[in-house]
Amino acid sequence: MVTDGTAASAAATTLLDFVVPQKVDAFYRAYTPCDYEDETTEIFTDSRLREFFKAWPCSLGDPLAEYVSLLAERGFEMNVSVTGEVAIFARAR
Repeated sequence: MVTDGTAASAAATTLLDFVVPQKVDAFYRAYTPCDYEDETTEIFTDSRLREFFKAWPCSLGDPLAEYVSLLAERGFEMNVSVTGEVAIFARAR
């Protein structure tokens, strides 16, 4: 059987291939995490995080989940805002 390598390269692609760690580094340098909404200067909802990281769902899954996990490792936990929306509370550095 002859293959062109397409199947092999597709099998090797993972969701992490769509995550750019340097974007998380940039976010960390620009913002500090907050525990409470009244301490924030920025509220990052799912849609705002998607736009910031250009994290759009693809056939392998949703890269936003990976970005949120990487942010959580740096202290940026998801909270619930007063509007009831899940968000990351942050303050500009």
